[in-house]
Amino acid sequence: MRSRRFSSVSSRPSSQLRVLDDVSFATRDGEVLGILGTNGSGKTTLFKLLAGILLPDAGTAIVNGHDIRSERGLVRESVSFLSTTGWMLFDYGIRLSDNLLFWAVAEGLEIREARERVAHALKVVGLKNKERFYPQNLSTGMRQRANLARALLADKPILLLDEPTSGIDPASVVGIKRFIREELMSSRRSILLATNNMWEAESTCDRVAFLHKGRIALIDDVANLKRTTGAKCAVIGVKKSDSSHLEESLRKLPFVRDLAIEASMVRVYGDVETHFPELLNEVSRIPGVLSVALDEPSLTEIFLQVVGGDSP
Repeated sequence: MRSRRFSSVSSRPSSQLRVLDDVSFATRDGEVLGILGTNGSGKTTLFKLLAGILLPDAGTAIVNGHDIRSERGLVRESVSFLSTTGWMLFDYGIRLSDNLLFWAVAEGLEIREARERVAHALKVVGLKNKERFYPQNLSTGMRQRANLARALLADKPILLLDEPTSGIDPASVVGIKRFIREELMSSRRSILLATNNMWEAESTCDRVAFLHKGRIALIDDVANLKRTTGAKCAVIGVKKSDSSHLEESLRKLPFVRDLAIEASMVRVYGDVETHFPELLNEVSRIPGVLSVALDEPSLTEIFLQVVGGDSP
């Protein structure tokens, strides 16, 4: 399977804070690689470097075999960058199709091919029937779909998606995630998805990289991370009215680190797999407990185990 190499040494803005430090990874054709990190961890800076928008103050980066310093034009020919606020680049005084036609021509396409690309992009993002709408008459979710269409106009091998579902309603989020999985992956592009939404990453990405304090703290397949990195938690089903007594009993157990309490379920974190018989013995005496089972950790739980509670 073909892969594309990304590597960067460091980026140091004018404040002299090192945002990125010796970041290096490779992607595979047709996969979605999630770049996960808290706000301020360096995700957007990394994408702007890889897209040839920024230059590092120290070191360099190699994107698809091209150096972002000496081959900046070739880097830009390899990468489409979807920023969170990219829809703000649209001209609200002209129709959506004409906006996209402008950007297609700006990418260097001949007018005939540009029109074909615009029609195709609008179709695949589900906005074909909105082509004559003005951007201000589109919902936030539709504008983000239009933003995706703009990123697809040039058939580039690498697509950088910087928080593509930020500020979008749940129905549109589902549609965009389906579009990423079904449409973009089938095109054999290398797709990098930056997000701090762990649920989104878990349901969309093949692999994830945890970006923390400017470095890649961990990178692996989502399924493998769950098998090898995260400690299992216990899931206890309870009657809604009986969780308070259960909480009091569980917090007294020395191997219990934390609890997440929902209406009819309590998730127990800590060394519960080793001490599962003790946990069963404890909860068996508590009225209202309906079920007890071990469960794989969520991506959020694994992320917290890897990076801890430290700030970026």
